[in-house]
Formats: sequence, structure tokens, C-alpha cells
Amino acid sequence: HVALVAVDASDPMELLAVGRFVRLPDDPLTADVAVVVGDCHQGMRLGTRIGRLLADAARERGIRRLSATMRADNVPAHRLFDSVSSRLVEGSLGHGVHDVIGELAA
Repeated sequence: HVALVAVDASDPMELLAVGRFVRLPDDPLTADVAVVVGDCHQGMRLGTRIGRLLADAARERGIRRLSATMRADNVPAHRLFDSVSSRLVEGSLGHGVHDVIGELAA
């Protein structure tokens, strides 16, 4: 389990964003990943930066795939997954929710 946080340098108690991944016990080459950026800090590429750092950390630990569940209309999340993946597989879980698995780019 790896977690990263982004805080405001002038106020370290202000949490801006959080990202984490957890290796799946039944598939140790895959980890579930999530990134959350506070509403007032979106559009600053924090999610992208944390996501890429998490992908790097996953690769270093031998993880080859990241999985996530996200809203189908969450364009930034889909873009992030696309940027760190060499191959992307999406499936619809219904009600506007997608399950996404991305092979990590080397």
C-alpha cells in the first residue's frame, strides 16, 4: 500500500490531494488506485502529478497493472489512466460507472 499527499507549502495542514494504491491480494501484479483532488484545487494538474508518481512507485514494486473504478464522464481521470498505460481496457459497470484496467507503460 502506497499513499501520497499534496499539501499547501504555506499551510502544511491544508490537504490539497491524496492518491494511493493497494496491491490486490489475489493478483499481486495488479493494484487498485485512487486519486482525489479537492474541488478548489482541481485544474492544477495535481491529480496528474500524483497519478504519475503512483505509477512509478507501482512499477518499482513489480506491479504491472493499475485498476480503478470511475465515473464514465470523468475525463481527467480517463486521461490520466491513458497517459500511464500502454494498453487500456474499460468495462461498464452501469449507471455511468466504468471499471478501468491499465497495463503500466514501461
